[in-house]
Amino acid sequence: MGMAASQARFLSLTARKSNVEYEGQQINQERTALANESSNLYAELTKLEVPAPPNTSDFYKTVYTFNSTEISGANTKYTLQNIYGTPDGDFATLSHDELYFAAVSNFVSGTVSTSGNVGLDDDGLLYSGFQINIGSDNYEIYLDEADKFSTTLAYLQDINSNFMPYDKDGNSYLPYYTYNGAKYYLSNEEMTSGYKIETATSIKQSTKTVTEDYPLSKYDVNDRGRTTAITVVLGEGDNAKEYKYELDCTSVEDEDAYAQAMMDYEYYQAKYEKTVSDINAKTEDIQQKDKTLELELKQLDTEQNAIQTEMDAVQKVVEDNIEATFKTFA
Repeated sequence: MGMAASQARFLSLTARKSNVEYEGQQINQERTALANESSNLYAELTKLEVPAPPNTSDFYKTVYTFNSTEISGANTKYTLQNIYGTPDGDFATLSHDELYFAAVSNFVSGTVSTSGNVGLDDDGLLYSGFQINIGSDNYEIYLDEADKFSTTLAYLQDINSNFMPYDKDGNSYLPYYTYNGAKYYLSNEEMTSGYKIETATSIKQSTKTVTEDYPLSKYDVNDRGRTTAITVVLGEGDNAKEYKYELDCTSVEDEDAYAQAMMDYEYYQAKYEKTVSDINAKTEDIQQKDKTLELELKQLDTEQNAIQTEMDAVQKVVEDNIEATFKTFA
């Protein structure tokens, strides 16, 4: 290789080496940016607050209750919900549980059958064999004592004015059979062997909360701010009477507040898991990009070593040519 050719090759290799070094610097800058991005994601992850499930012990409320026979005419337990003032005086919001009966629309058809003498066993079942035949299935008939289930009887007679209880030995009963979780009541007329049942009344007994406001003439509060007694005014004008009730104070679990807190926890837990999943996905993508850049950098490093090796060889040729030239003219 001549002197000029060697120098041209050396300059070409030098330029290529500089370009490889520049490309390596660019890759290192990209890897530095990825490292900063990964660091920011980690910092974001450490700042996340892990949701904690609610503790039932944190959800209690104070409940004030009393029993009264004057308000409804029956011994009823009332809960004091609130006391508020108006220009007409103070009022108390009271609630109590009340039984009610809901009709079930899916009536069934069947036939009454009986055998033997009519009688009752200890469970109130007609042991005579009174039963309802629905298709190929038989359902035994039981009895509720009418005087103990007067509200049920009133309901049955309200939706069917002709409904009559079943009389046996001078006592009145409400015969019923159960089918698919509902009670189906039968009237006295329907308690006949061979009678075709097509419109037997089905009802379900439930409990609902009734809330009403009552005027107060006075309410007592202790030094800790707790209401200890209320005086309720019943009736109007000359017929108005005052009844004072001492309040029982108990602490009970606030199920509604706990249920809401659990719903909030589930929402924030899902949100937390989604955020963590997104950060992990971004971090994984950064790591994959960094690996690709690392491979490119290794390739450039290999190329640079090859260039350097060739440059050393060309440099040796140039030095040999210079030495030979100067020896010639020495």
